[in-house]
Amino acid sequence: MFTGKDFIKILWAFFFVCIFAVSQVLGGLAAFMLRMTNLSQDEMMVLVLLTANVLGILFFLAYWLIVRPSDLRWSITMEEIRQRRMIYRSGLCVLIAPPLIFLVNLMQELLPSLPDWVGEQNMLGLMQHPVGLLVVAVVGPICEELLFRGGVQRSLLHTFSPTKAIVFSSLLFSFVHLNPAQLPVAFILGLLLGFSYWWSGSLIAPIAIHIINNSVACMLTLLSRDDDSLVHFIGGPTNAGIAAVVSLFFLVILLLAVQKEGFKRA
Repeated sequence: MFTGKDFIKILWAFFFVCIFAVSQVLGGLAAFMLRMTNLSQDEMMVLVLLTANVLGILFFLAYWLIVRPSDLRWSITMEEIRQRRMIYRSGLCVLIAPPLIFLVNLMQELLPSLPDWVGEQNMLGLMQHPVGLLVVAVVGPICEELLFRGGVQRSLLHTFSPTKAIVFSSLLFSFVHLNPAQLPVAFILGLLLGFSYWWSGSLIAPIAIHIINNSVACMLTLLSRDDDSLVHFIGGPTNAGIAAVVSLFFLVILLLAVQKEGFKRA
């Protein structure tokens, strides 16, 4: 039965979404205040993302350390890390990420393309800057995982079943990117991130997976500046097909290992 306490938990979930949105706005405001400087467009983008993500991390830390210190349990202390089950489950989730992400990106290329509101050239300019590359590959994933898994999903798990909490938080995660071209991959990645957080009982797995995903995306963007097609980067349809079969094989093996471990939270 849905109660007032359940409604409050849902509001807490949206509170973290608001934190994410406010941090983005403040990042843009910081760039607006410096619009008269000699910063280039790429440097302005770096400033916006760096400010937004650092503020998001600080908001999260302030909330858990000041507002709700009794609920502070990230499961990343040395005592928790020594637990074999958490390490094993986190490792399995991290291993699942590469073949799954590859297959999803490959499948997306076969479907009708969605509008790209960010633009490949904008991202390329951002990644060519050392600080921008660090923000996209490392700082951004940490911020988003703290807010969406440590905040949004954690709040929803108090009210909904794990499946509903993971799906709903993944939908929010995909939509806040505000780019239709990223929606399918972001949603599926969100499902994996949400499952890994719930199943391993740790933020280590989703943060690691998110960093790996963004780092590989940065590498592919920088290495294939003239053509962002994954099929072309691999060497054509034949190589892509072989890579897909191999990825599917390893994905099935890993999913069977997950099933054998069981679907109870660590």
